Amino acid sequence: MQQLDQTDADMQITAESLGNQLRSALPIKRIMSTSIHDRNGNTLWLSEGQLGPDEHNVVLEAITVFEVEGDRAYVSEDLGGGRSAAFFASFTPHGELVGMAMVIADTRSIDALGAAKLVTPNVRSIMQRLAIVLKPVSTDATSKSLRALSKTGKHRKISLASAESMPASRPARGTEIGPQASAHNITALPGERVAPAAAATVPTASTSAHATVAVAEISLHVQQLMKLRSGGRTRRYEVLVRGRQAAHGDAMSEQLVRALSLRESAAAIDRQVVSQLTNWLKQHPTVWNSDPASFSVNLSHGSLIDTSFIPFVAQTLQESGVAPDTIGFEIPEQAYLKHRDACAAFMDSCEKIGCYVVIDDFSMHSDVVPFLASRALRVVKIDPRLTQSAMRDRLAQALVIAISQSSKVLGLHCVAKRIDSAATRQWLSAVGIDFAQGFVMEDPQPIDALGNPSQRPAGRPSSTR
Repeated sequence: MQQLDQTDADMQITAESLGNQLRSALPIKRIMSTSIHDRNGNTLWLSEGQLGPDEHNVVLEAITVFEVEGDRAYVSEDLGGGRSAAFFASFTPHGELVGMAMVIADTRSIDALGAAKLVTPNVRSIMQRLAIVLKPVSTDATSKSLRALSKTGKHRKISLASAESMPASRPARGTEIGPQASAHNITALPGERVAPAAAATVPTASTSAHATVAVAEISLHVQQLMKLRSGGRTRRYEVLVRGRQAAHGDAMSEQLVRALSLRESAAAIDRQVVSQLTNWLKQHPTVWNSDPASFSVNLSHGSLIDTSFIPFVAQTLQESGVAPDTIGFEIPEQAYLKHRDACAAFMDSCEKIGCYVVIDDFSMHSDVVPFLASRALRVVKIDPRLTQSAMRDRLAQALVIAISQSSKVLGLHCVAKRIDSAATRQWLSAVGIDFAQGFVMEDPQPIDALGNPSQRPAGRPSSTR
């Protein structure tokens, strides 16, 4: 009996064991695969098969959502073909994202359950233990504590820090938190101990060096917003950051992903993007002058709160001679909720220098609606979860139509993202959406292809973004 207890106590908590526990804990039917990823999108464990490029894309996108929306524990994504991916975040007690789990299953099963029934206290407990594996506070001390608890044969809670030292935790939208669930406690199961976190990413001098290299090696790709309605000559593009060695427009190197996850290097990349973009536009004036075009750059939180960023943009535009209204900045709705004052100041500054602003992932949140009155605002991009649900959910339909009509009254362009079917595109056009964006209509292409149409790659029949 003592030998059995010792064997149980020596069981390791690994990415694989936690992935299998998560799979068993979820009430989802027809699970096709389960995987564990670190904060850079690297796959630490996969239950079966291999991740294709489409699946890897949504992994990177989910990481971005979790990074931006620090209070969100769950997101889902329709992969097409009756499949959907459900993502569960793993945060440290201090709110740092260290990894996540992805479950691919039947779309109807995931949609029928929703976040409230998927993010249970048991699931949260599993993801909290994954945080120990990926980024332990103290590996030796935590392992001893877990082994000690395993001898009791009961579920226990281990507090990783005093309540006074912890930031307040608020529930994510659309998620259910049980009365005993807490982002600052970890449930230890009998017979488990923490495995060394060899795959965890810890900021080091080497990491900074990789980030610096990534900044120097970025390449600009663009994806065009396709018109659903006639009117206007301006071609609109979103600027995408890729590695110079990327084989496809949706590929990013590990160094670049890591750099974009760090505030300092992400802000440096923003400046590099602006510099490269304006320099390219200066060398190719016919692309944006004779036939009007505009280019929107995704803005990181680091640049948003950096008061020296807009003066840098103004100086760069002045030196290049590029018209300021050629360049815009995309700011996600969640950033307006987290950095309200910074967003207001940024939009005012953009208005003064002549650049435009795009609200990305807009869902008509009441706290963001007042920003629609800004003179700098030109475009709103609807939260793709709304457009993807609109074909089967009347509330989502109503919100999409409301955003479309509001945009018209305010003189704004309205964009639907990740459009993957002709039926959805036709409905969006019927309700007045101006532009659609998705791989079905336009594959990302190197910006140089705009100056040489013969270099444009053929679009892929299906993918996600």
